[in-house]
Amino acid sequence: MKESASWQIELTNDPTTNEDQNTQKEASTSGGTEDKNDVLVIEIRQMLKLPDIESTKSCRIHKVPRHLRKWKEEAYTPQVFSIGPFHHKNKRLKVMEEHKERYFRSFMKRSKIELKYLLDNIRKMEKRIRGCYEEIIDLSSDRFVKMILVDASFILELLIRKTPGETRDDPMFIKPRAEAIKLDLLLLENQLPFFVIEELLQLTFQSLCMSDPRLSRLFNRYGLVELSLKYFADSCILNFK
Repeated sequence: MKESASWQIELTNDPTTNEDQNTQKEASTSGGTEDKNDVLVIEIRQMLKLPDIESTKSCRIHKVPRHLRKWKEEAYTPQVFSIGPFHHKNKRLKVMEEHKERYFRSFMKRSKIELKYLLDNIRKMEKRIRGCYEEIIDLSSDRFVKMILVDASFILELLIRKTPGETRDDPMFIKPRAEAIKLDLLLLENQLPFFVIEELLQLTFQSLCMSDPRLSRLFNRYGLVELSLKYFADSCILNFK
């Protein structure tokens, strides 16, 4: 009995035996970790392959951060009409779509430009326009291009109608709607990239001027930027001659 007990004690205290046991445990543990790491390595390698976010010289159109918006939702949300994609699906703003379409028809009559020509040029800019918005725009190509063309035409027609020589009985210029439209056009989330409006004006400029020489004098004198600024000024029509 004493010899058996002594043998067991020696076996337990044998450093060689303990080392073998530890090696087996490490091997078992290491094998499990390696299996887990294999999956993690694949996942991280996929992450490393993702392209970096490239810096851009173009301005981005952002949404207002939620921590600001929550204090006063209506201060950051258009109340009359939508411009651009962020609030395009807002059903409450659909009432004004008929006015935007009315302005679009008027602009097309002024310019007398082939619709397909304008659509082709807007579609060429589609990728660039989408890239100006901070979020991915969930609209089909056709719907996006149509929205951009109608909204840009609406803005140009609005600037033209604000000048002398245009009818003053337009419901878009009757208070308080007129002021509400100005406020909506200033909202961060209710914007088009300015180059879209510039491009549309370039495409239609010659035809617009031929149909109305007054527009030639207007745009040549003020330019699109100054004309836009004058629209928002209280005395924007007083200095036009």
